[in-house]
Amino acid sequence: MNTSWRLFGLLLALTFSVLPAHAVIDRVIDKTFDAKSGVAVSADTFSGGITVTASDDARVHVLVRQTVEATDEKAAEALLAKLDVTLEQAKDGGIVLKITPRHAVRWTWQNWSPAALVIELSVPRSCQLDLRTGEGGVTVGALKGNVSAHTAAGAIFIGEIEGDVLATNTRGDVSVTACTGALKLLAKNGNVLIGRSGGRAELSAVDGVIEVQAARGAVIARGNRTDIKVSFVHPLTEASDLKADGGDVTVGFDPRSAATLHARASKFGSVRVRDLDVTMVKGKSGDSTLTGTLNGGGPLIKLRASGGQVRLNAVPSL
Repeated sequence: MNTSWRLFGLLLALTFSVLPAHAVIDRVIDKTFDAKSGVAVSADTFSGGITVTASDDARVHVLVRQTVEATDEKAAEALLAKLDVTLEQAKDGGIVLKITPRHAVRWTWQNWSPAALVIELSVPRSCQLDLRTGEGGVTVGALKGNVSAHTAAGAIFIGEIEGDVLATNTRGDVSVTACTGALKLLAKNGNVLIGRSGGRAELSAVDGVIEVQAARGAVIARGNRTDIKVSFVHPLTEASDLKADGGDVTVGFDPRSAATLHARASKFGSVRVRDLDVTMVKGKSGDSTLTGTLNGGGPLIKLRASGGQVRLNAVPSL
């Protein structure tokens, strides 16, 4: 037995002794462009996280960090050569960053990808952003302008935006602190979380939660195996439509708000009203369907939970 273990240890030591030593090597692209307020900035990468911060500087600063594990400098350069990196200023003044793998290169799960990528952008406070990554998170700080952000895997976090926001995520959450313009958010396998929405919000999620803490405009929400939670700001000025398949719908109203309510829960579920003076037109609290008015009626609020419950609650003034 001891002889067998000694032989095994010797073979293991020999195996590791012939493996080449690996070192982590960084390569950095660091470039600054003069730019005007409202500049369009685009970053498109097959992999890697993207972080954007805004400043009062009228310049765009781009930093791309490429990290590879290689035996030496030559091996590192060979790995980095498998990537095409384009960073340029377009004729219209816009900044374009694009990182793609060379088409002739094939990787397996064992060596994908040749480099770990991190992208950091510093932009003017007023700008337009188009951000895409195949795998990695996207983080955007507060700014003025429209933001488009997309990832196939990772979290999207967007701060306070004076403009429109379009964001899609195949696997991960989408979060927006505040947006004054239109919102269009999709999380196919994650949560959609919003602090304050000022314009029309079109929201969709699968296997997660849709939540708006303070909605000032219309909310159109669709959830699949998803709970929907929305609190509306007084006064209500727009109609909204919330539908959860396989989840609950919970809505908060300022008691002063005026609205027309159409609510329907699942066959075995119920619509419950709490601390709101709703005039019942059809049904009552506890039934599976309810039609009524709040403070004489107003914008139509449609609430449907095909696989769950519907809750209408009073919330403090927002």
